[in-house]
Amino acid sequence: MLENQAQLANIVSMKNHDDQKFANTLVTRTIKWKALAAIAGMCLEHHKLAGDCVGEDSETLAEEIATQVAHQALKAGIDPTIAPTHDSAETLNFTIPMWAVVFCCDIMTSLKESDSVFDFVLEYYVEFRPFAIAAVEILDDDGKGFGKDFPAHHLN
Repeated sequence: MLENQAQLANIVSMKNHDDQKFANTLVTRTIKWKALAAIAGMCLEHHKLAGDCVGEDSETLAEEIATQVAHQALKAGIDPTIAPTHDSAETLNFTIPMWAVVFCCDIMTSLKESDSVFDFVLEYYVEFRPFAIAAVEILDDDGKGFGKDFPAHHLN
């Protein structure tokens, strides 16, 4: 279950790779609003756990992700200023660039090692998994298996 996020967190930095074009490839999947709001908060709170990303500082990137979460929630008719209830089942189609998928996965991978936040991370890993799978499928365009072409530490 955690394999795709871990794979993404262990790829080479795209700004130093021939496949830099993938950084802005968009991924759209359906996700629960509650999970998306929590992931945006996670990015804002723990942005320093993410590696170097597309030449920008992590705080700026976290703010950009949070802004897009709020913007797309509003477009879906969800008020982002109201916290979702614990049993909220609202979903939306969320579009995110690959660099942001990796940014989120990088933070989640770092957080999963902390016992105090493991349950939180595990729950949102599951919700975010379709984005990670899509990113892996985009990168594995030759069908030979993801990871072998990107041996270094981080994809952006």
